[in-house]
Amino acid sequence: VVYVHAPDKPHIGLLYNRILEALIVPFRISASVAEKERDVRYYFRHCGTKMLIVDDVQKILINNE
Repeated sequence: VVYVHAPDKPHIGLLYNRILEALIVPFRISASVAEKERDVRYYFRHCGTKMLIVDDVQKILINNE
């Protein structure tokens, strides 16, 4: 299981950054979204990841204030 907080901006590249950081693997921030997606898929398979949890509750709480 991999758990990450959703990025503040809704951008898939930023989400991939969070996932790769959670996996504690090296990656280039400047890499394309396609490269990051490839890396995420590779490491999920390599690590045997079965579930990704993306915590977005902070946005719900902020919007209710």
